[in-house]
Amino acid sequence: MENEMMMKILNAVNEIKESQTETNQRLERIEGDVSVLKGDVSALKSDVSVLKGDVSVLNDKYSSLDERLSNLEEDVSHIKTSVITIENETSNLKEDVSRIKTSVITIENDHGKRIGAVEDGYAVLYDISNEIRDDLKAFVSIQNDHDIQIKSLFHIIEKENEKKTS
Repeated sequence: MENEMMMKILNAVNEIKESQTETNQRLERIEGDVSVLKGDVSALKSDVSVLKGDVSVLNDKYSSLDERLSNLEEDVSHIKTSVITIENETSNLKEDVSRIKTSVITIENDHGKRIGAVEDGYAVLYDISNEIRDDLKAFVSIQNDHDIQIKSLFHIIEKENEKKTS
């Protein structure tokens, strides 16, 4: 009966360890996903930097308009085309940022659920370890009682042997 109880305890501990391993693997995958998203954000920052460069170029063109008054229609047409391109790129960036935000929120929610599951697992492990500790204390107490009984029996047997030999 004691062995059966110990086997159940060991099986429960093994199941918890397996669950913990699976949770750790899931967390590693989440961390990988977050790393990929960080790379995507870095690429977006680079694109924004390029856009800033484009805006800077446009500012230079605006300042030189007074000098190029004779070519005003051509320059204005070029500027309109560039502004439309920037608006399209900005619109695309907004869509990309919105999708990234949605993905990050989904990942954060999933991550939060998984962290909750890990915390629950740790709580279960803690409870099981307390049960095991209490069971071991009980076993040690029983063993101590048995040791005392065995010592008493040996003492009685020794006394009987001494009586027989005397």
